[in-house]
Amino acid sequence: LLLLQKPLRHPDPLREVLIHSSNIGMVKIARRLGAANLRSGLARFGFGTKIALGLGVSMMVILAVAARPLAALFNDDPKVITAAVQFLWIIPISYGLQGIAAMSIETFNALNRPLHAIVLIAIRLFALAVPLAWVGSIWLQLPGIFGGISIANGVIGIVAYLFTRRFLKQLDSTCAAKK
Repeated sequence: LLLLQKPLRHPDPLREVLIHSSNIGMVKIARRLGAANLRSGLARFGFGTKIALGLGVSMMVILAVAARPLAALFNDDPKVITAAVQFLWIIPISYGLQGIAAMSIETFNALNRPLHAIVLIAIRLFALAVPLAWVGSIWLQLPGIFGGISIANGVIGIVAYLFTRRFLKQLDSTCAAKK
């Protein structure tokens, strides 16, 4: 009830956007910064691959330790618990690299390059995740599906990192040439 009476205000609206939003807030911030300042702006706000990898590893460890109790919260069936534990042990391995891919996609969207973002998404889904999950299911059943998805996330994270880095270098040189 107290929340409905008075809107909460934070002295730093940028911080609120970063805390409560990842996509739309980042696009708005990036457009205000402009293409030339986006890279340095992201660096100033502490975004980067080290953070994505650090958070990914942290989540992987937390979920690996908590997998069985978490799974048991949702179902009593031992088969369901086993499948959920396998998911929580395998998929989070790729969270750090998946985070890098998500940052790359958001960066391209913010720079008004949605086609670049769509290409990364399509590669992950159609060229990597579906085929690898299918092959994984043949070899290892359910854990193979999870492994295939995890590999797809990892590969697209590396591809997205390299692609985004190359694009930002080109953007930097273009902006430097205009000055």
